[in-house]
Amino acid sequence: MAFTFNELAETLEQQRQNRYGALLAVAHDLRNPLAALKTTVALTERRRSQGTLSPEQLDQQQRRIATQVNRLNRMVSDLVDMTRIELGRVELDTQTNDLRDLVIEADELFEDASPIHQLVMDLPPEPLMVCCDATRIGQVLNNLISNAIKYSPQGGVVELRAGTEGRWAWVEVEDHGLGIAPKDHLRIFEPFQRVGRKEEIPGVGLGLSAARRLMEAHEGRIEVESALGKGSTFKIRLPLRQKDEGPKGERPGASMDQRP
Repeated sequence: MAFTFNELAETLEQQRQNRYGALLAVAHDLRNPLAALKTTVALTERRRSQGTLSPEQLDQQQRRIATQVNRLNRMVSDLVDMTRIELGRVELDTQTNDLRDLVIEADELFEDASPIHQLVMDLPPEPLMVCCDATRIGQVLNNLISNAIKYSPQGGVVELRAGTEGRWAWVEVEDHGLGIAPKDHLRIFEPFQRVGRKEEIPGVGLGLSAARRLMEAHEGRIEVESALGKGSTFKIRLPLRQKDEGPKGERPGASMDQRP
């Protein structure tokens, strides 16, 4: 009994340390864009009061502020989404969708996101019909493309591919950037886990964790193939809609609590 009690106490202490460690990591990551915002606003105000701020400089400062605000919004959105997912409070509005359309939408969203990256699509001519929440699968694709851009800081091609394999429809997002060590392939899907240049690349380490849970809620999965210095390929799989699912294959109101 004493051994069991000590083991339980150690587990609780470890959980407490993990919880506060996660809070510290979030605070640290949020502090960086906040500090950049504070500096940019202060510099803009000083130059404006001195009368040395040209219209071009003002536009440049406004773009910098917008970039940091978008970064903060992304981090906070990740936190909110992950909290809802963990509490089982996200409902899925599942409808029959052509997965190719969701890939095209994601491509259009990011096609002008970076001047040093090029998005290339390779989609099959036939439809890839799946039953899914288009908004949530779009969120997963957006996260994967955003990560592909962030983790290939030298630029290059980001490839989007889709196809079928047995009963699955799949989408791959491949970059040729920093890559991930094999020992970290499972860890990156855990909350608050980040690898690589943490100080240089923004984020709180929740995007992939949320993506994994969303894929599981769709009875799908997410995988990664990667090696350090050789880029990464993330692959999501969704069950193809079967002909006997009905005329539309809807499953309205599916809950995160129904994940396998």
